[in-house]
Amino acid sequence: MRYLYKNALYYQYDEQDSRIDMFYPQWRVTAKEQEAGTIYIEDFDPTKYDLAGTFVCKFRPKIVSSSTYYTFANDMPIYRLALACLYAAECANYAGDNATVEFYINEIRKRAYGDNWDETKYGYTAGTFVENENAIMREKDKEFIMEGQRWWDLRRLTTVKGGSQKDHFVFQPQGCVGYGLNPTVNPWMVDVNGKLIETATPVLNGITQDEHLLLWPIDATLMGSDPEIEQNPGYE
Repeated sequence: MRYLYKNALYYQYDEQDSRIDMFYPQWRVTAKEQEAGTIYIEDFDPTKYDLAGTFVCKFRPKIVSSSTYYTFANDMPIYRLALACLYAAECANYAGDNATVEFYINEIRKRAYGDNWDETKYGYTAGTFVENENAIMREKDKEFIMEGQRWWDLRRLTTVKGGSQKDHFVFQPQGCVGYGLNPTVNPWMVDVNGKLIETATPVLNGITQDEHLLLWPIDATLMGSDPEIEQNPGYE
């Protein structure tokens, strides 16, 4: 079973980052020198070939005993040390403790790069509040694929410490998977449709028509069981 992710997520990884192995190695690509078709590239180089899609194999299903169908056995909350480290980095950022922000982000990167780790190349140097928030978001994107973290990160991480709801990443360019990439300098950074990847489109645009999507609608059964319950805005 394979899950297609935006190409921008793949481009966020450095080639020395072992977490890129979460993606299927059998890249379906179209050779630039060919008019059409897909070929197998064992060591994919996006500067030479067009990336047709990125598929994640981080969690794989298994066949249930005495059945013929696949199911996932990991449908449960997972709390890992990496998550605790990045939560600690968030807390440190709010406290203005840049040294601790750097420590926790780089602890994650050290494990990810393994023998390739070189702090002068891959280490994070803390900056402003929003730069640190963005670094945490990018690290979370790469670390927690398929773990159900991103929506809550978008709701929580913000461009302004103590700001309004509209300052949170879900309404800001930092919420875009391709944020921080430079497709102008790297024209091979294209999405599955062949167009340059998006780098600044928020998940929600923050206007009336979609701001209500921050909350789920209350289902009809629950609404009918208690006349005092009011439907969430936008779902009336």
